[in-house]
Amino acid sequence: MKKIKDTLKKIKFMIVYSWRISPSNFICAVFQIAIDTAEPLLLLTLPKHIIDALVYGAPWSRVLFHTLLYIGVFALSKTVRLIYNTVSAHIINGCDIKNGLHYFSDFLNMDYENLENDELRNINQRISRTVRANTFIYEVFVQTVTNILKFIGYTYIIATLHPLLILFLLVLVLINSFISKKTEKINYEFEPVTARFYRKQSYLFGTMIGFDWAKEVRINKADTWLHEKHRSVTEEYMNENIKLQKKHLPFNILSSVISFSETFVTYVYCALMAITESITIGSFSVYVGAVANFSSSLNAVVQSFIHNSYVMKRIDEYHDYRRRIKPFHESTDPEKSPALDSAPTIEFANVSFRYPGTDFDVLKNVSLKIEGGKRLAIVGYNGAGKTTLIKLLCRLYEPTEGEILYNGINIRDIRYEDYMDILSVVLQDFKLFAFPVWENIILNGKMDEERLEYCIDNCGLSGKIASLPKGIDTSIGREFDENGIEFSGGEGQKLASARALYKNGKISIMDEPTSALDPIAEYELYNRFDQIIMNNTALYVSHRLASAKFCDKIAVFADGRIIEEGTHDDLMDQNGVYCEMFNKQAQYYREESGK
Repeated sequence: MKKIKDTLKKIKFMIVYSWRISPSNFICAVFQIAIDTAEPLLLLTLPKHIIDALVYGAPWSRVLFHTLLYIGVFALSKTVRLIYNTVSAHIINGCDIKNGLHYFSDFLNMDYENLENDELRNINQRISRTVRANTFIYEVFVQTVTNILKFIGYTYIIATLHPLLILFLLVLVLINSFISKKTEKINYEFEPVTARFYRKQSYLFGTMIGFDWAKEVRINKADTWLHEKHRSVTEEYMNENIKLQKKHLPFNILSSVISFSETFVTYVYCALMAITESITIGSFSVYVGAVANFSSSLNAVVQSFIHNSYVMKRIDEYHDYRRRIKPFHESTDPEKSPALDSAPTIEFANVSFRYPGTDFDVLKNVSLKIEGGKRLAIVGYNGAGKTTLIKLLCRLYEPTEGEILYNGINIRDIRYEDYMDILSVVLQDFKLFAFPVWENIILNGKMDEERLEYCIDNCGLSGKIASLPKGIDTSIGREFDENGIEFSGGEGQKLASARALYKNGKISIMDEPTSALDPIAEYELYNRFDQIIMNNTALYVSHRLASAKFCDKIAVFADGRIIEEGTHDDLMDQNGVYCEMFNKQAQYYREESGK
């Protein structure tokens, strides 16, 4: 009883889920059930009257009447199906797009750390092909109901035949149900292999044809290497598929034997009845067809229930998946946020962090305070933990230990959407989108032409944009516009800076965004950016020290810890790591430092 209740609960969930995705699909489903049930039954029984009229010498008027009736029903059914297919194709396609967007949105909303979770990506691949509105409506609901109705219809037709024949057919169906259960289990166990293959294949195809990879592939002659990778992945999958087919083979052979036995017994029995005139020749054709369809429809009913049991397992997996990918910021969802209209004081209080799946801390008991409206430079060699600190401040990850405070309040206690609004970030690995320049700057913000022009000008992009064929309406890249342009690395970094300025958050962060700029351009961009953000609290992360001199405080990181902290002059006087780094870059900064 508990299992039945659980199944009904899952069916209810899928009905609600599918209705929310596409209510009109259910109307299409009802029409399809009616067509798929009535059409084969009518087209099976109507020819009986034509055959009997011809065999037993009925008047030509009767033959003509039944022939025209059959043709009329046939033409009507095909016309109705044609209209249905035309209408339903649009609805089904739209439903599939909405469903796909539903699963793609998971990757937009899930926590950053989950994007690196291979298990969750494989689960998404599996459930996105199973727990879908179209899959449920047409493969579960329509097929199950249609097969049950057809089974009832064929049972009614052959009810007058010998009961032992029906018993014989039921035995065959039971054997077939055993086969179906085994083959469904084999297919279910093979799904993780398929999911992994499609993910790898999708990545390799994207790499082969993607514009972002084109230069890398050609310069390094990576085409052969990629082809070999694809060949290897495909060969691995095909080898696994051969094993799958070998598992299926004995069951396929047994299924063929059953099918032959059913056909042989049915034809012999019905032929004997026709010879003894127990049934007419027309009835012979009806009964033979009805028996075959009786078995196939009953087999389909059984297979539907077996298949649906695995769909129910996927629903369990879906719920577990939704629970695991629920963003951590949704778990608190505070009703109120603190005042976000002033430059905040940010404090890291005994913060430690280790990446999921690892056993060592990247940050180790870091304590650091940035007063409101002040500038902090975070410096250190690669791998010191600088960017990880920024990821925590941007809530891409949560600290393993300790807390991050915004004006004394844990940032976890601030409404996530409000907190994101106060961050203006230029990342080291920033991305430009294949859309017009102006959209790349304002993204989902409101258009303010005066501010847009201000940000473009102050990030040194005015000359570049003035030279573009369509100005700020010029598309970046040629994915969708053959007249699109490619920005150089330095130009792209300036555009990313303009994006951060346009957002105008109260916390400004530049995470090594100037690696593609020459030292002079880097220094100018930092100074210009610093002047524009005015009273904002700002963090500048770099292993180059162009931003360090004008900051109020500098924190030097090494091995996940702060090893030095102070002003530029203080750290130069200490003659430690910072002084060593600065002196190595002295040819760029000696004129300004006076050291």
